[in-house]
Amino acid sequence: MRRYRLLRTYALAVGLGLFVVGLVGLMPSTPAHLAPDAPANLLHIGAGLLFDAGVWVANDLSQLRTFEFGMGTLLVLGKLIIGASHWPHLGPDTALVEIICFVVGVGSVLITALIGTPPPED
Repeated sequence: MRRYRLLRTYALAVGLGLFVVGLVGLMPSTPAHLAPDAPANLLHIGAGLLFDAGVWVANDLSQLRTFEFGMGTLLVLGKLIIGASHWPHLGPDTALVEIICFVVGVGSVLITALIGTPPPED
């Protein structure tokens, strides 16, 4: 039960964080080097909402682990594909939102691996 609460708290925090970062990126006063274009911010808002929705849909630890691992894998693969397609343009002006999203994806994959499966109940 403790593992489930830990993973649930992580997912809620990540979902809220991605949602807020996406909203901040849509604000017109955000500096250009911190915010990618509007479609990317909308994707981050959507990813944040999906992270939070997964918490309420998952009934047990294995479902939540599977969902979080899948979301993390999608974030990592998406950012690797975007990074590979923009390779010549990457540098200090790379949007902070993209880097945060990649780190969240890696963190989600790692935390689901570290949480592990619960021991079988007798």
